[in-house]
Amino acid sequence: MLRDHELYYSDFSILECLWVVNSLKRKDKFDLDSFETGIKSIYECYAKAEIDAEIVFKAFEIYEMGHRDIIDCLLYSTALNNNMKFASLDNELRNFVKENNLKYVFF
Repeated sequence: MLRDHELYYSDFSILECLWVVNSLKRKDKFDLDSFETGIKSIYECYAKAEIDAEIVFKAFEIYEMGHRDIIDCLLYSTALNNNMKFASLDNELRNFVKENNLKYVFF
């Protein structure tokens, strides 16, 4: 399914990865080799999504609407602003978007 699509990351994606790394380290489940391989593959294989002030403003608006994960808001807003599909397994964000009649940009 993704074979015919170009995949993107943003600086917000990297920030989210670092939150996951922090959580894994606290649980003593962090693997440095996997982390390094993953980060290198992101930078080498994915295109970087454009980020501008409008993305930040929209993310803040969504946050103010009630979705309290600002990174989710930034990632969703990045996809929305760049006319991209958003690959996310976050059902809470998906439901929030639906319930608030926001544009559904998820795969």
